Amino acid sequence: MAIAPREIVTIVGPNGAGKTTLLNCLLGLDTPDYGYVIRAENIRVGYVPQHFQPHPSLPMDVASFLALYGVVDAALAETLAVTPLLKQPIAKLSGGELRRVLLLRALLKKPNLLVLDEPTAGVDVGGQGELYRLLKRLSEELNFAVLMV
Repeated sequence: MAIAPREIVTIVGPNGAGKTTLLNCLLGLDTPDYGYVIRAENIRVGYVPQHFQPHPSLPMDVASFLALYGVVDAALAETLAVTPLLKQPIAKLSGGELRRVLLLRALLKKPNLLVLDEPTAGVDVGGQGELYRLLKRLSEELNFAVLMV
């Protein structure tokens, strides 16, 4: 598999087909049973996992959480509608809010490959279309490829 800058590749398949396992192997989080993965030396990956559940007692707001990963780009935070959430406790966010925060976190690394595992799970059709349009625009503006399940 080779992905060019600004290209968007989507992996589809039924539940249990191994899509997340494939992503984990490509990211180096898991080892393939056979075959191999060769990654470009200059690759910078931003990753948004399928599941991320902060502990309810985690005493950290969104701004502090994001600061763990880098300096927050104010324009990008505004584009992703994260700015109003910065003082909110990370554990109190809705599913959609948390997804936007995790996307911003992934983009703070200035990736040349953004990997998303089921970013539209639980999102209505209108929201899915909005997310896809946003990813396309950002990938073109920031020059990164997208690989998603």
